[in-house]
Amino acid sequence: MKQFLLLLLTVITCSQAFAQSEIVERVPESVQDVNTNRAPNGTTSHRAIRGIMLLKASELTNIPTSKQISQISFVYQSGTNTPADGTLRFYLQNSTDAAMTKTGTWSADVAGMTLVYDGAYNIPDGAGAAEAPFLLSNAFSYNGGSVYVAYEYIGNTFATTPANYSVNTTFASSIRTGTNPTDATPPASLSGTASARPQLLFGFENPYTNEVKMNSMLLGRSIENKFFFPGNTVRVAVENRGTQDRTNLPVTVTVSGANPFSTTQTVPSLPAGETTVVTFNNLPTNVSGTQTVTATLPSDDNPANNSKSATQTVDCSSMQYYEPISSPDAVGYGAGPGIVAARFGAPATTPVLVKGVNIRLSADVSAPGNEIYGVLMDKDGIVLDRTDDYTIATADIGTNKHFEFLSPTQVPAGELFYLGIGQKTSGPAYTPFYTYNAVNVAFQPIYLIMENGSLITPISNKGVVGIEALVDGLPVTLTTSASEICSGLPVTLNAVSGFAYPTFEFKSGTTVLQSTAATTYNYSPTADARGSIRYIQWLSRCISPGIHYREAFADSGRHYRRSYPLRQCKYATGYHCHRRCMEQQR
Repeated sequence: MKQFLLLLLTVITCSQAFAQSEIVERVPESVQDVNTNRAPNGTTSHRAIRGIMLLKASELTNIPTSKQISQISFVYQSGTNTPADGTLRFYLQNSTDAAMTKTGTWSADVAGMTLVYDGAYNIPDGAGAAEAPFLLSNAFSYNGGSVYVAYEYIGNTFATTPANYSVNTTFASSIRTGTNPTDATPPASLSGTASARPQLLFGFENPYTNEVKMNSMLLGRSIENKFFFPGNTVRVAVENRGTQDRTNLPVTVTVSGANPFSTTQTVPSLPAGETTVVTFNNLPTNVSGTQTVTATLPSDDNPANNSKSATQTVDCSSMQYYEPISSPDAVGYGAGPGIVAARFGAPATTPVLVKGVNIRLSADVSAPGNEIYGVLMDKDGIVLDRTDDYTIATADIGTNKHFEFLSPTQVPAGELFYLGIGQKTSGPAYTPFYTYNAVNVAFQPIYLIMENGSLITPISNKGVVGIEALVDGLPVTLTTSASEICSGLPVTLNAVSGFAYPTFEFKSGTTVLQSTAATTYNYSPTADARGSIRYIQWLSRCISPGIHYREAFADSGRHYRRSYPLRQCKYATGYHCHRRCMEQQR
């Protein structure tokens, strides 16, 4: 679905919306988009709408077999602008089908299905997320397989702004719909086939005494940058869905892969029906690579929902929020020039160099031929750097595109910055960038910024834009007590990194002379060798590019390329280089 974005232990406890005598499951559990077309939206475009969809057995595993479904609701991301209502007929049917077999002929499709609700229905109005549960007039007993869902809505009063529904898009050709925008006659044939199924809430009698569910586990970033030390955070939301209160509930987070680790926090009290969020700070990031983060709860009456896992990359050269694991959506700034950006921040104790940006280009076939560019802005929208303009080629669509700044820009410690892609067009709107649903990473808005940085607008309902920040540590700087480094002549080397927590590594050839937090090294070279001085940020193991030097010694007839901290002697005879060193020694 294309979207034009032009200006349009810490514990938190909250109450559950439904009584604890009943519990509610979201089916399907995950959503990837919002939609106004596949369920009643409250406008005249849906004077009448019919839909039928299939829920897979694998999407219903949290509902116990033989349990009676007692209430259902669509899940709204936003309601209509004014009240809208009508009548709703809702059908359910147990099945063993793994794929949609309903043909779209309404009368044949609902034959054999159970009419579980036939009555008035009010679509929520207002800008916020909402639910509108209705109690089933005919109970429906779930048998453990897949379920067909059918609905018919005939409008009575209408709004001008449609309601938005949460939809799951992972099951191809799983829903058929038909609408009538002219009058209240529902269509006899459902010709529209799609994958965007509205998410539903299924409520049923609570069968559990001891049941705690892992609702979510959210990482701070999908690519965690090692300069953020300490800073790798995981937030775990757990819900007591049983009928009894819980005390001293252990919640464990385990890391496998690059940085093996395990830690447990105890929730002192979790009353029945309440949810709590447990925050785990400072997970280790010493080693670059891929790791799996898993949160677990003790076994209980329903162990199937006691854990969640996510994959995370640990790296020194980039940071990223989006996860390319859901079906992407295509977005763009709109018809005029402007910038689509993500907001990042430098570590609290360490400045960083921003080198470039990677962007996931969408498969929008209207994007080729348009010009875009990478741009870096400070927290106020002031442009700090931009790349050259680039014309999107046909071969670029659906790929990851790299933009590099001519000179890396230093962002001070703790400062926010925006990194984005500018669209230069002033013609028809197009959608060149991918966004992704936030699944395992805390949601981050898209930011729309006018070309001159004068207006920054966060957009919170279009996913997380596919932008990756490319960063580096500050280079090491060096001073010396002598203008040249010569054999037999003592010299003091003094290195500075500008980073918190560094170790400085002084080397001669492949030999490490000193590797400590000390910034100085007293050195008396005895042979010709290449040397280097660099820092290793000792908590994160990020290594700077370093500064290189070459020592000289008395051996006429040799050619040297000597790189000194304060002076340079390019290709010269060994005699001349040696003589200058000898003169300095005298």
